[in-house]
Amino acid sequence: MQVSEKAASSPDFASQRQTMVDCQVRTFDVTDLNVIGRFETVPREEFVPGPMRSLAYSDAPLDVRSDDGHVRTLLPPLVLARMIQGADVTSDDRVLDVAGACGYTAALLAGLCREVVALESSADFASRAGRSFSALGLSNARAVVGKLDGSSLEGPFDVILVNGGIEAGYESL
Repeated sequence: MQVSEKAASSPDFASQRQTMVDCQVRTFDVTDLNVIGRFETVPREEFVPGPMRSLAYSDAPLDVRSDDGHVRTLLPPLVLARMIQGADVTSDDRVLDVAGACGYTAALLAGLCREVVALESSADFASRAGRSFSALGLSNARAVVGKLDGSSLEGPFDVILVNGGIEAGYESL
């Protein structure tokens, strides 16, 4: 049987996803089976822009750029998995995902909680996230555009997950 050149060169994302779970997530003290299950089923490549898709399951942070000039760093899966496990999200929780870029974290959280709101200051990132949520059938996830301090949102939230680190500018909060 001959394999076309295109098929031979396209990545096997399902295998890469399983390898990521086995070699990064599980080996970094992530033991919550619900969290592991989300990492096994949510296709990270759907949230990584075009030319970077082949790196979707690497253990490195990935910088993504929006069309409106924002840059976000997608956390390495092993770090993100520990953060989500540490947040101890339950099925009754309403979760705020701050600065979630294209929505991967919110998509993971959607399978663990009642509702997740992905807050983005970038309209482009929020739009991308919303399209991905819809394509994956995540009816309990929504992306909103607003200031990352959450002042434009109606709370309360049971869990607030900040996607990444803050270097400066929040000293007065």
